[in-house]
Amino acid sequence: MKKIIALLLALTAVISLAACKQQQEEETPVVNAVREILQVEPEETLLSIDGNELSVGIYLYQFLYSCEYVRQNYGYYCTDENGEFLWDQELDTGYTVTDFLAEATEGNTLAYAIVENMAKENGVELTEADKADLEESLQSFVQDVGGEDAYRETLGRNGLTWEDNQRLAESYYYYMGLLELCVKEGSGLYIPDDVLYGYHDMSGAAFTEETIMADHILLKTSGDREADKALRERMEEMKKTIEEAEDPVAKFAELADQNSEDPGRAYYTDGYAFGRGQMVAPFEEAAYALEEYEISDIVESEHGYHLILRKPLREFVKVDYLQNLMMERQETAGIQWNEELKAKIDLRQFYDAYVEWLDAQLEDSQDSGTDQDVQK
Repeated sequence: MKKIIALLLALTAVISLAACKQQQEEETPVVNAVREILQVEPEETLLSIDGNELSVGIYLYQFLYSCEYVRQNYGYYCTDENGEFLWDQELDTGYTVTDFLAEATEGNTLAYAIVENMAKENGVELTEADKADLEESLQSFVQDVGGEDAYRETLGRNGLTWEDNQRLAESYYYYMGLLELCVKEGSGLYIPDDVLYGYHDMSGAAFTEETIMADHILLKTSGDREADKALRERMEEMKKTIEEAEDPVAKFAELADQNSEDPGRAYYTDGYAFGRGQMVAPFEEAAYALEEYEISDIVESEHGYHLILRKPLREFVKVDYLQNLMMERQETAGIQWNEELKAKIDLRQFYDAYVEWLDAQLEDSQDSGTDQDVQK
């Protein structure tokens, strides 16, 4: 879910400038894929999930996103040598590629709505920092596609309105806020001890009261005195940068992603959960001596120089825990469809019509010299 929402944010960005919204409302409506192909307005409600109404535009965007995701990750099973979907191909007895894409679309739509619902129930709202980050994302995306007019065209070609695009982008921040509540004592989502100690560390051992979590930045030493001296100076500079940062924990993560030479970071992107005797002695001793969210001095081990950040153990399992909660919500979700509108949508026919329509749009843009890079 985290990956999906992050990808949606990268693909769609957000509209949060009131001036932009006012300009959009005063102009002729932008050409929209849903309106052109189905002859319905993209903001029309297609379904509600536990009372949360979702538009046909959002649902079909989730479908188009699912198609592209499946093409890129499961194309060997679902497409031919030209990348065309094998809609009737059976992936299992009686279960076709068409069924797979329909299920993925409904699952993504459910997950998105449940994030919104859980955020509302738990009082999660966008912070000022979130809003500033969205604003920055908007400006970057608008610049990348060639300006605000091209941006509106890109949204329309994806079947989205300005308002639905903003909802999709904001859902990422709602999700991150829900994750924070999973480790915030006293919140309604705080991971209880009996659940926490049902998880296991990297070695497969069950969590105990002695299990801790820590992240680190590693610079590997070589034994060359001058080279290792330069590495230590580099680590000292990083430590100073972290200490002077407005958010030291976030800066630590940023520098770890950029600089750490620990190959395990590819699998444990937020740090390790471990017990006594599982790490080299200098690292273990330093990590256990830290308080939560405290950062160590430079620690030297046989592997090199470390900066260590102690984290709450719940950080290690919060993603899995929240996803399990969301799965439980999906199983009991109350879904109500606009049956009249649903009857107009055949996903396979819509996709074929969309590809044909989009090709024509791109050809027209090329002919007029105004083509922009859009998602297909």
